[in-house]
Order: sequence, then C-alpha cells, then structure tokens
Amino acid sequence: MTAGVTVGVTDRYGPSRAVWDAGAVWEREVEAQDTLLRLPRERVAGLKTAWPAIVRDFVDAVAAEETRQKDGYPFDPSWARLAPPTAQAIDRMQDVWSWHERYLGKDLIGCQVVQGMALAAALQRPLLWGVRPFMRKRRWQCYQVRDRALGSLAQALSGTGIA
Repeated sequence: MTAGVTVGVTDRYGPSRAVWDAGAVWEREVEAQDTLLRLPRERVAGLKTAWPAIVRDFVDAVAAEETRQKDGYPFDPSWARLAPPTAQAIDRMQDVWSWHERYLGKDLIGCQVVQGMALAAALQRPLLWGVRPFMRKRRWQCYQVRDRALGSLAQALSGTGIA
C-alpha cells in the first residue's frame, strides 16, 4: 500500500487506486515524464538518403568497440541509454496527459509547473530546474501552484473512480 492510497481491485496495470492523493498523482506524473524520456528519439523518416546515419549521441561517438578498455567499460554508467518503456508505461503516460486536458484545462500555469517539476524529478535535477525562469524567482509560489494542481487532480480522480 502506497502512502495515502487505498488499493482497490487489480486491473491490467496492477492494483488500481480507489482514492488518490497528491503524492500518488505526483508519482504518476514523474513516471510519465520518465517514460517520455525513455521513448526513442528517432522519428520515422519519410524520405531516405544514401548518406550513412550520423552519430547522434556522445556515447555513440566515444563508446565504440575500438575505444573500450580491456578491463571493462571505461565510462560512467550514467551515460548508458535508458531501457525502452513498456506498453503499459506508455498507456499510463497517455492517461496522465489526458488528466491535464480534462481536469487542469483552465489552469495552464499549474499544468506547466507540474509537468516541468516532474520532468526535473525524472531527470534527477532540482525541481525548480523545470520551471520557467520568471517563476523561479518566486520559489514558494511554484510549490504552492504545484500542490494546488496536484490536489485538484487527486480530488477529480478520486471523484471519478479512475484507477
């Protein structure tokens, strides 16, 4: 049982939540941003070219086989690519985006602050890193806006019975 969350029936994502609180909504927001970061960066190309594919990551440039040391991988493990997300994680991410549209439609600043802070948390950066520069000057207000938006999301989700 997660803090402040009542566990209900099991659905395809695991135990569903009968009652949501701001902490559970925040966890789902951070998970959605983490899933977004794990999606492949490549787009489907409509037109092909005869030129070879270019190196897009620093890791691709420096971690080629000929640059590896014999005693193991010479680079920091944090440089490794994240594993791709599961289909269930992508579905949960899309659910979170639909919550923003459905329940925070008129609170644009609240939605931006929640998404920015969740992205910063997923990247393991300070929470205010993901907030617009003019809002960083009013730190306490950013946290108030985030808490208000998460509270209204939790109240709306608890009232509709969404898992």
